[in-house]
Amino acid sequence: MAPGGGRAGERHLDRGALPRARIGLALATRDGGASWQSLQERIDNRKQSHLYAVDARDDTVCIAGEQGIVLRSQDRGQTFARVDSPYRGSYFTVACDRDGRILAAGLNGNAWWSGDGGGHWQKVDTGARGSIVASRRASDRLLVADQSGQILVSSDAGRTFSPTAAAAQAPLSSFVPLSNRQVTVGLRGVAIAPHGAMQ
Repeated sequence: MAPGGGRAGERHLDRGALPRARIGLALATRDGGASWQSLQERIDNRKQSHLYAVDARDDTVCIAGEQGIVLRSQDRGQTFARVDSPYRGSYFTVACDRDGRILAAGLNGNAWWSGDGGGHWQKVDTGARGSIVASRRASDRLLVADQSGQILVSSDAGRTFSPTAAAAQAPLSSFVPLSNRQVTVGLRGVAIAPHGAMQ
């Protein structure tokens, strides 16, 4: 179970959830997991691209995956519009908000930022040493982690990043910043470090 009572890999909307999935599969629940519905008819994924990441903020939901696919919903996942992405590689993480800001990042440290819902994009030099595999919010900051165990922080919703003193044993697959510590997960297991390193 992930912090907050949900399964890892999900983003929650009250009792609803949208799990990330491979082989183009996307499912949603509105009753805490008692039943599930396919999202296949709601999303434009004609190539059946793997879907690696999902993020939800207020009514806005974004999904990202391989071949540069980015999908955005402004009605809590009822409908999705395909966003034209400038990158054709794999995105392993995505962060978005209702103001139209999107950060999509992934393979080989590639990261792209939009401030208008995907209408225009700019490449972000995160300083990542490997593929960016996860992103998390911590109060007013956005954190990303790469496979090498490096964690980077942004104070402007993902437009720019700077390194933190925090690090995890590589290869890293995910992390969770908590109030007084950070939890990281990778092939070497789960590790807990003081939160002060994230400053």
